[in-house]
Amino acid sequence: MSTLLPLFPLDVVLLPGAPLPLHIFEPRYKEMISECLDQKRPFGVVRVKEEGVAEIGCTAEIISVAKKYPDGRMENHRKSSGHKYLSTLLVHFRSISISSRHCWA
Repeated sequence: MSTLLPLFPLDVVLLPGAPLPLHIFEPRYKEMISECLDQKRPFGVVRVKEEGVAEIGCTAEIISVAKKYPDGRMENHRKSSGHKYLSTLLVHFRSISISSRHCWA
């Protein structure tokens, strides 16, 4: 199955089932995370490397918003949903990277 997935590139590897608390402050990621919350959809966490982003990442879901600031910043608690994916296409839409993904458990 192939679907589109918004990406959150980080200098960390998210392992299946692992928690990942983050402070969201960049406008494009505040927008992306807000949309994921509103639509109850996952997003991909992919490791940033010197030569670009890794081809394999892990999907994540937001389990709670610990704090939301007046300027839109958020402190989120996320965990991996345990699905690994292979990015087959990377596009940019409204300053957010989106990947076509093929999932496997």
